[in-house]
Amino acid sequence: MKDFHLKILAIIMIIFGIFGLSTLPFLSIIVQYIDSITGFSSGNGYLTNNMDYLFKSPLIYIGGFFVFSIILAIIYLVYSFFKAKRG
Repeated sequence: MKDFHLKILAIIMIIFGIFGLSTLPFLSIIVQYIDSITGFSSGNGYLTNNMDYLFKSPLIYIGGFFVFSIILAIIYLVYSFFKAKRG
């Protein structure tokens, strides 16, 4: 019971990570719109494909962070499940 708060935190991290990953395409559209106005993103100017912004902008690092946090949370939950089951 002492690690109950950590389990809740892990579940919250999974939920926010999945939500964050699902909003990345929307964020790439926003970045494309801002770039079409300013021509600022990565110094490349306007890119016509939204998927280019996922892989040629810092959004890929945000996605990597979400995936990493989801994996760590799942590993912790599996570890605590087997630890509680064992003893």
